[in-house]
Amino acid sequence: MSLPLEIESALREAGLLRGANYPAASLPGGVSCDIWRVGDDGCQVAAMRPLAQNLS
Repeated sequence: MSLPLEIESALREAGLLRGANYPAASLPGGVSCDIWRVGDDGCQVAAMRPLAQNLS
């Protein structure tokens, strides 16, 4: 599974992701968001993306 482009872009803009190859894994358990573990140069971060809400 590949990292969503919007998360990759946000991590690059924040300076947290610099290399072209990095491990990324989707983590289970997110109820209202996608959770990703992303590593680069020995540093790992968790990134979250909110899921669309169904208000009907």
